[in-house]
Amino acid sequence: MNNDVERAQETGISRRTVAKAVAWSVPAIAVAATVPIAAASLRKDPGINGWVLVNTDPDFWSCGAELTFNSAPRNGGRTPDGAPFGLYVYDVEDPNVFSDAKMIIWVIGDRSAGEINWSTRSGHSSSWSGPTRIGTQVKHDGQTYTGYQWTYTGPILASDRGITDPDGVERLKLRNFHVRAHVDGVRAGGYRCNVTYWIERMITIDPDGNGPLPAEVHKFQRRGGTMGDASGYGSLRSRRSAVEPGEQEGGPLPASAVV
Repeated sequence: MNNDVERAQETGISRRTVAKAVAWSVPAIAVAATVPIAAASLRKDPGINGWVLVNTDPDFWSCGAELTFNSAPRNGGRTPDGAPFGLYVYDVEDPNVFSDAKMIIWVIGDRSAGEINWSTRSGHSSSWSGPTRIGTQVKHDGQTYTGYQWTYTGPILASDRGITDPDGVERLKLRNFHVRAHVDGVRAGGYRCNVTYWIERMITIDPDGNGPLPAEVHKFQRRGGTMGDASGYGSLRSRRSAVEPGEQEGGPLPASAVV
């Protein structure tokens, strides 16, 4: 078995996808002109990809902030890999069947004794049902977070994928996510007023519908807020945290983040 196939099995990519990728890579000169330049630098994580803009309005009197999560900002600026804002799935094939798509916002602190009040904002799709508080979890940074989960109730069909963005890359898009909440800061991670959050995305993908291949849960998470940006661990590929032990984390609460 060659190295490409071994790596593909470790990351959950099908043999057919690897074969297709190898076929397109030879000869490189013949296909270079057909591949969009931006596609070469795209970041592809397990499952629901894309970027969400998080705007932060600090409330110094209450040691907290208003956090707004928006997958379709009008003036969000450039994303880290140049892909458009939004939530979408890459490399979709006709037999793929999708289910159980979820978005979880993990807010720092054990908030089981007090609820965070969330509100929907302009453009938020009714396909996102929630939130439901789902308990606490210790993340890779060693801090305790409380999770608020939205479930996608709209159809996710492989046949709906298409090329609608200027970079010419095919995507299967989910509808807009736009919510806001006031989050009180907590003393954690060496900060007196910590407002850190993780956004976790997950979706179940059956590669061949009713075929013999098993369905798999694809998920990953990204962090923003007081303690700075970091990447968590995905279900089908692992990624080292961007913050090393002993390293000074973050700084003042940023006015916005892209996660």
